[in-house]
Amino acid sequence: MEGDCIMENITIKINGMDVSAPAGSTILEAARLAQVEIPTLCFFKRYQ
Repeated sequence: MEGDCIMENITIKINGMDVSAPAGSTILEAARLAQVEIPTLCFFKRYQ
């Protein structure tokens, strides 16, 4: 289908757990999707 975008996922391990996230995600974004808390001092999405 023209115009359809298929987003690929990647799988990484965080704390021994397989986490699936969209390709291009940061580790912090993938962790947040899996509700894994990673302490951070600051994170500004616009600086990607």
